[in-house]
Amino acid sequence: MTAYGPPAVPRPAASPVQRAALMAYAAAGLGVLSFIWGFLKWLTEDLGGGKLKVGGYAAGSPVLAIIGLSLVAGLLAGAATVEKKPLTLTPVVLAVSALLLALGVLIGKSSVDTGGSGPKYGIAIGFILELITILAQVGVLVFGWMTASGRMPARPPAQSWPAQPPQQPYPGQPAQPGGYGAPQPYGPAQPPPSGPPPGYGPPPVSGYGPAPGQ
Repeated sequence: MTAYGPPAVPRPAASPVQRAALMAYAAAGLGVLSFIWGFLKWLTEDLGGGKLKVGGYAAGSPVLAIIGLSLVAGLLAGAATVEKKPLTLTPVVLAVSALLLALGVLIGKSSVDTGGSGPKYGIAIGFILELITILAQVGVLVFGWMTASGRMPARPPAQSWPAQPPQQPYPGQPAQPGGYGAPQPYGPAQPPPSGPPPGYGPPPVSGYGPAPGQ
């Protein structure tokens, strides 16, 4: 089946500057999410008869440092994009520092020695969401920095599809502009009339007898 109309024009690929700006805005949004997750419960403490849950902003300096570094990294990336400046390594370093602190808290929660009879510490939903958010933030910042600095290879240009050839007319139909044939009436084809068309044949003979001079 032949497609009608002009061929679809492919969308041009985003430039490295546009991709870097998109990554910077994404990092800024993830930094805001880190601030929001601080209101959730981050750490738990099993007291034997019950479980104590501690919020992010009430947990102490390690959690505050994690949230602060992630938030500052996102805001710096977003501010650089608004001012139309290239993305630098500073937001990347801050986000990586927040990730290392979060991993330190995750590993260090089991290093508390209570003599076997004290409370047990764990992590809650806020810490899990924060860890996922920081991982994503580090990823987009590294990708944005590599794109802005030219270390990310450019995408190949999109290939355009060739134009469709015009539709060929059916046998017995005259060609029309655009490749469409003339419409044919419905029903069986009628045979041509027999005999010569009107106006043809031998001329009429007037009078009787031979012509004069014969």
